Amino acid sequence: MKRKKDNLTPFCPPLHKYGEGESGGEVKEKAQMKKVISIIFLFLVIYLGNYSPSKSQERLASENDSIASWQNTLDEALRCMKMTQNDLRFRNDYADVDSFRLKLVDSFMHQPLDLFLFNNSISQNINKAILSSELDLIPSLSAYLQANSIDDLSSKVAMEDFKIDIQNNRFMQHYSKVSKDLPPSLKTSICYLFEGLYLADSLSKEAFVDLTDEEKDFIKNNFPVIILEDVNDEFKTPEELEQESKYEEELVKKMIPYLGKIERKKIYEAGIALSSATKATLSILKDYLKTKSRIESITKNKKDLGNDIIFRMNTNLGEIIIGGFGSSRYEGSPAVIIDLGGDDDYFLSKAKGDSINSSAIIDLGGNDVYRSEGDFVIGSGFFGEGILVDLSGDDTYLADNFSLGSGLFGMGMLLDEGGNDKYFGDIFTMGAGSFGLGVLSDTKGADQYTASLFAQGFGFTSGFGA
Repeated sequence: MKRKKDNLTPFCPPLHKYGEGESGGEVKEKAQMKKVISIIFLFLVIYLGNYSPSKSQERLASENDSIASWQNTLDEALRCMKMTQNDLRFRNDYADVDSFRLKLVDSFMHQPLDLFLFNNSISQNINKAILSSELDLIPSLSAYLQANSIDDLSSKVAMEDFKIDIQNNRFMQHYSKVSKDLPPSLKTSICYLFEGLYLADSLSKEAFVDLTDEEKDFIKNNFPVIILEDVNDEFKTPEELEQESKYEEELVKKMIPYLGKIERKKIYEAGIALSSATKATLSILKDYLKTKSRIESITKNKKDLGNDIIFRMNTNLGEIIIGGFGSSRYEGSPAVIIDLGGDDDYFLSKAKGDSINSSAIIDLGGNDVYRSEGDFVIGSGFFGEGILVDLSGDDTYLADNFSLGSGLFGMGMLLDEGGNDKYFGDIFTMGAGSFGLGVLSDTKGADQYTASLFAQGFGFTSGFGA
């Protein structure tokens, strides 16, 4: 359905001629406001024009000196106009009060020049993650969603090492007998991911604890309606479109009190829990690959005949599957998939009900094809968390809406570390977030990206997309 476009705030407030209901002082104030906006815009264009998402460590180290140089230049330019940096700020009434606007954005309205520091900060954090582990992006970007100002970021960006008791953890307490024949590295990997999923699921549920089941279902069923477009809109009459627009406005009005009950901090913490567990698991699995160990299948499921599946079991968090070095086929909505290699086919769908909200998929190699059978899959977090990591191979991702690194009331991440990959998505995909965080990271290879709308680095209300 089409969304109204006539309620967008203009970049500059219109200036009226003196005498049309305004005093000379008001006209001068608005003229001053226009000057302020023009200066800020000019310096942002010049500064951001030099931004590159791929920087060397030497260049990152020198960016603070560059900012200081820009500020000195700005001071000199402002001095000629008898102004200081304190004069470069928006009027208090320039933007409407919005309880869902990020605190960091509100701070930029009072201190617009902090955007220089913000650009420097996010650039450094992204590049540090690329140089170490892209999974570190989750705590770093979550910090921006929680910060009250640019000065409030330093205490929120660290990711602590994810540690568990290998001999006494939730997985081993309940499923040690079933997994006793697995190699130690694979068993430890499952323990880490299972613990991460458990913590993420628990924290995610805490985020919505103040909502009744009816309120939560209303958001689940109707928030996507506001985002999605109807392909038949072009054939509808203006009256029909206006009626749909009014219907969506009523949905939003009813939804706003419910959205205010969500504890967004818990959503970010849930994403950090799963991403840190995935990071620890990847380290273990990469070391396991170096051993070049081959293991025999220990699954007894008949549907795995002719399919290179080593291990399969059901848990209270969902199904756990381990695939071997050959070609495998995965279907449904498993909670955990670890695939050691081979050219694999994935046919993934969203889990039914509220019992399974989070998932983690790690594929260590091969030319794989990922297909979504519906929305909210393939690195998607919808009232939960979803991570997909593919280490190598020329992969193809065929997805629908809310996919490929999509976080809607949750955290979704797709990390592809190598190969010439192809991404196909529809709406709210490829790094899109609202009331959560969505990330797609692919830093190597000659890749192709195709999406329809609200995609490829899209941040919606109270969200971050990268």
